[in-house]
Formats: sequence, structure tokens, C-alpha cells
Amino acid sequence: MELSKLAQKKASSESVREFADRMVEVHSKSNQQLLRTGKGLNPDLPRDLDPEHQRVRDELQKASGQRFDIAYISAQIQDHQRTANLLQWHISMGQNEALRKYSMQTLPEVMEHLEHAKQNYAMLTQGAGSVR
Repeated sequence: MELSKLAQKKASSESVREFADRMVEVHSKSNQQLLRTGKGLNPDLPRDLDPEHQRVRDELQKASGQRFDIAYISAQIQDHQRTANLLQWHISMGQNEALRKYSMQTLPEVMEHLEHAKQNYAMLTQGAGSVR
């Protein structure tokens, strides 16, 4: 969610800024729901970004304009794909029924976000040449 908060400030494309706004809103609610679902399980939730996301944040902080937008959306595509894979694993292999139910409820929205991110990426890179 930290990367989306950064995108709310730095995105140059209106569609990217709207996507970031939506990610902050939806992920705040989803995180709260996940915490309620995991209550009593003593989940070890990270308080800081992992090294990979720290690297992405550092890159995004240095980027601007269309380069920022493309880098942010690319990171969102990767993150949403990983999240979809994790949710699918929980649905098919997970042992905790509450987390399986959460995964089943959350997966369609994650897939929708993934599709929107891909659409944004296509729009940003269409005819843009090599921006990276």
C-alpha cells in the first residue's frame, strides 16, 4: 500500500492516480478484514517493506512522469499476480477454513485489479517506444 500512496502523489497519468487511489482504499479495507480473519492465529505481519519492495520504492522515488507511471503499474502487475497465486494456493491447499473463505472472497477483486493494471500498462506503453 505504501507504493500506492507514493503514486497518489507522483503519478502523472490521471488513470494511474485513480488506480492508486483505489488500491489504497481497497487494500486498507482488505487488510483490516484479513486481520479480523486471522485473529487468534497470531499472524506475524511485517511492519516494514521487504527488501524487494524497498528497492521498488527507492526506484519509484527517483522516477518521474511516464517512467514513474510505468514502473508503478509494472510493480502492481507483479504484486497482484503474486497475490492471486497465493490466494489460489490457499483456496486449494490451505488448512485454515477462515483463510480459505477470505481467499475465495478476495481472489475475484485481486484479478480485477490485475486486469486494470494491465490495461493501464497497455495504455501507458502504447506507442511510447522504449521508456525504461
